[in-house]
Amino acid sequence: MKWGVRVLLFLCLIAGMSYGQGGASVQGTISDATGAVLPGASVNVKNSGTGSSVELVTDERGRYLAPVLQPGEYEIQASLPGFQTVSRRGIRLAVGQNAVVDIKLEVGQVTNQIEVVNRFETFH
Repeated sequence: MKWGVRVLLFLCLIAGMSYGQGGASVQGTISDATGAVLPGASVNVKNSGTGSSVELVTDERGRYLAPVLQPGEYEIQASLPGFQTVSRRGIRLAVGQNAVVDIKLEVGQVTNQIEVVNRFETFH
């Protein structure tokens, strides 16, 4: 009985190790031009071949992590209101690779939009 349990545990361990080596991951920090980290930034990690994507939000230290990605070529896009959106293309992930892609966002242009509504009322 004990021997059977040991074999089962060993097989589960081997299966878990082989599963963990099949994927890749990408992580990084989103910051501004001065190096200050940007919490709450949106990060999209898109597989260029399949079109599948993962939407993430940076933590309080401006970090993001996209674990368990299929090997292939990826595009990473980072954005935050008040900053220009930045895209990085051609990021190749291999089996078991943990890539680090840090992105700096530049302050965006401030635009004002004023909407004027003029309502004419006719009286009879």
